[in-house]
Amino acid sequence: TGNRIQGGTVLAGLEFFTVVPGKPVAEDIRLRKDPLPAQGNARISMDEFLTASGLKQACSLPGGKGTIAAWLEPGKEPTRHLVAEMKSKKAEFGKFQGTLVFILPDAASLGEFRKANGADLPGNLRFSSNFNGSLEMILKARHETKANGFPVVLFLDTGGEIRYYSEGYRIGLADDLARFLK
Repeated sequence: TGNRIQGGTVLAGLEFFTVVPGKPVAEDIRLRKDPLPAQGNARISMDEFLTASGLKQACSLPGGKGTIAAWLEPGKEPTRHLVAEMKSKKAEFGKFQGTLVFILPDAASLGEFRKANGADLPGNLRFSSNFNGSLEMILKARHETKANGFPVVLFLDTGGEIRYYSEGYRIGLADDLARFLK
């Protein structure tokens, strides 16, 4: 198996097994995971981020376990994959004691997205349509001018440090995020 990680590196795994004629073989596929970075790569003000995201009133800052945020393009294939993964981990993400937010381009797409997917996603998930302001803040902190693909997904610790950042969809993206739930 191979799993492409940020920066283009492929983490490969190799396992051998025997196939006997006439007998089915069941093997689990295990993708190697990128170890989490020891330190973040940028820092932002959590208060300013929640304000820019339109979430300041809905989220309490003290005592949380951080923020998982995803900027989505509804109806596009990469977003559909991430949403499907999040639905399959609804119970796991539903226990997250931090802020979990999907940010969509505008109020109309947010309404359609919630109607189509909301019931199947974690109950603690917040939604926002303040796409550009909040994304620009993140890109500026990372010294970038634009995102290179959607969904853009990140984990911010309670101090505002970006501990995980991903652009575009990769298999196992929700698994990567689940490592921050504990």
